[in-house]
Amino acid sequence: MWDLTPIQAVGADRDTRDVRIAFVHLSFRKVARSRAVRSKALFSAHFPALGLLNLAQQLRDHFPDRDLRDWVRYFDEEAYEDRDAMEAAIRAWLAPATLAILGMSTYTSSIDHVSDYCRRFAGDNVLVILGGAHVTVVPDDLPCHIIVRGEGRNALVTIIERLGTPDFLTYARLAGICCQLGDTRIDGGAATDDSIETTSVPCFAYDLLSDLDAGVYATSYTRLLGVNPQIYVCTQSCRARCSFCSTYLIHRRMQARPVERIRQDLTHLRDQGYDSIEFHDDDLLQHPEFDAVLDVLREIQLPWFCYARSEILDDKVAKRMAQAGCQRVFLGLEAMTQRSLDYLNKATTVAQNRTAATALDRHGIGAVSGFIVGLPHHTVSDVLAELDAFLSLPLFAISCNVLTPDPRTREFMRARRRGGDLQLSLGGETGLTVIPDIERWGLDQPVGLPSVCEAIDKRTLNDLVAVIEHSFYLRPHITDALYSSAGTPQQREVITAYLDFVRARLAEREPGVTDDLVRARISDLMTRR
Repeated sequence: MWDLTPIQAVGADRDTRDVRIAFVHLSFRKVARSRAVRSKALFSAHFPALGLLNLAQQLRDHFPDRDLRDWVRYFDEEAYEDRDAMEAAIRAWLAPATLAILGMSTYTSSIDHVSDYCRRFAGDNVLVILGGAHVTVVPDDLPCHIIVRGEGRNALVTIIERLGTPDFLTYARLAGICCQLGDTRIDGGAATDDSIETTSVPCFAYDLLSDLDAGVYATSYTRLLGVNPQIYVCTQSCRARCSFCSTYLIHRRMQARPVERIRQDLTHLRDQGYDSIEFHDDDLLQHPEFDAVLDVLREIQLPWFCYARSEILDDKVAKRMAQAGCQRVFLGLEAMTQRSLDYLNKATTVAQNRTAATALDRHGIGAVSGFIVGLPHHTVSDVLAELDAFLSLPLFAISCNVLTPDPRTREFMRARRRGGDLQLSLGGETGLTVIPDIERWGLDQPVGLPSVCEAIDKRTLNDLVAVIEHSFYLRPHITDALYSSAGTPQQREVITAYLDFVRARLAEREPGVTDDLVRARISDLMTRR
């Protein structure tokens, strides 16, 4: 972490009106392209970082006498030809400020790219701040001046109002700030707030996106509900405690936005011309007034997508969701054996998974299911048997991934206790250094990290992912459903490109397949094709 002293001196001599902020978002798609990853990440959705837009809206609330757009701007990598062009735009924006702030969110899968981008500003009079999921749970010494753990509102206000004052460090500790000021190091704990409940309407500063060109954002090929979608969140954290997911470690207690504010937020989005809504809550059904949220959605009359768990999603719930305009649900099934569900601490059953998938299908809602492979106990025959169970479900799409434990989760700590390469790669000696090492661990999932699976090597796990997606998507009724969901020629082109990719990836991997069961399954697929 860089010494904050030079920036602190700048901060002492300025008025709060001399501040400019550049919120910067790196694209997961561009990270995948730059790494030459051959995975579905190349076709993933790209939307704005809601965490940054919520911070911007909270600044608007805290400084009501200032026009937010005069001092806060949002930069998205997808809007620029390359990172050099985005850097030039950021520098031009920050140049007039006495206190220039660059803020970025962090995710483990792209932390190496975020770190490299921060280094571009080393030694400059730009205050570099990192926040978000990754640094909240592993606040390592990254190339920046300040790390913000947990929610960022109080930290940003503290920096803007108190940087350069004698009591800055006192307030910084309480706001989740980690920094080095001369010989003094502070490590604030993860901060929480009630922002999802109290931020003004709309909850996110969507108006900052008007600075970007049209076409920057796009959804996934599995949820084409319109031509101009927007994402939204009305709950924070998650009631579940899945062994691989860190969301509850980051946000702590579950919070929910009041229904009336949800109505106003969604009305705003509709009036701004968005034609579909994607709820990116971890589980929309956990909202304590979910039935009232459905009433709002019936009034708004826009098609929508959400994430959900299976345990309460039965025929009655699915029917109400369909009546409220739901067209697609990402269903976190993850496994179709009780042993695997219990290992992942899903707190669900195979029967509940089947009930949920069947209920959604019965009411015309396409279910996109998660499927996690590479659990420590998995064998190739286990994975293929689970694949057959997934193929028997009435699903619209599937998203298969190799188990990648989020830092500090139960799965992460279990893997570290096994020692060796797992301990070194998942946290190192301190448990705080988790940066993908592409040179050592390659581009197969988990990218730049070792697998936790004991019986299947990483290469074979990724062969299985290719087999799974080929087996699922190249069935005629699935390809027909995908094409039927496309509303424009461009969307059909995306689906065609993805299906071509599924075919090509399996063909590329086939010569290197070493497992007999995988090779036999590939032979069967090719024969049936």
